[in-house]
Amino acid sequence: MVSVIVPVYNAQLYLEKCISSLMNQTFSDIEIILINDGSTDESLSVCEACQKEDNRLRIINQQNAGQGVARNQGIRAAKGEYIMFVDSDDWVDKHIVERLMHSLLDNDADISVCNLYRTVLNEERIAVKYEEVFYDECLDCNQDKNYVFNISSYPVGKLYKTELFKRIDFSFPGHFFEDVAAIPILFAYAGRISFTGEGLYFYRNHSGSTTSDFNKLDDRIRCLYSLVNMFKKHNLFEKYCDEMEQYICRRLKINYR
Repeated sequence: MVSVIVPVYNAQLYLEKCISSLMNQTFSDIEIILINDGSTDESLSVCEACQKEDNRLRIINQQNAGQGVARNQGIRAAKGEYIMFVDSDDWVDKHIVERLMHSLLDNDADISVCNLYRTVLNEERIAVKYEEVFYDECLDCNQDKNYVFNISSYPVGKLYKTELFKRIDFSFPGHFFEDVAAIPILFAYAGRISFTGEGLYFYRNHSGSTTSDFNKLDDRIRCLYSLVNMFKKHNLFEKYCDEMEQYICRRLKINYR
């Protein structure tokens, strides 16, 4: 079974489309864990309405604590052998779970990755490939250290073995841009990472998204400290020091822009 974890915070405009795209997956052995992170709009009502249509949905309510804490709740609650993250303002292709699962199993990988498309609310039909472009291939992580910081740190658009999270006692930090700090450590522990060239995840860019919020500059910097501390905690700092330095420089240039 695949546990799909969806942090939800004030996403009523986008949430129904997100959940529907998960309910209609061609791979049916899934549970959809909706973490309501203290929403003050009608997001909870949307979740409850969808739950009445599909008993694979589970709702967990928590006080507002941020996306990272919500994802941690989902990881603890997950019953599946595999985990996928989806943001509540995005949606996915109906084949995403099936295709990522095939890619992972066929290549005996710990993580499988697909391409992302970027779109906006009023022009959803216009979607463009987002950042890097992957092709059908598999990476043996013991042969190349660079991959740890060269694959996007977005938690979405990926399928993970649940065992990977448990093996390293993984958790996201509680600040924004938590993925920048946390996802690379999963790559560092993965034995093999497989890729599919298909674009199966639709990332919605809008003014309310975290990446569009210039008031969170402190967290853009804080996440880099968390990244370093994460690798030190796992005694991997020395091994990846040079690659991490290049990655941090790239992130600082993004912050500067």
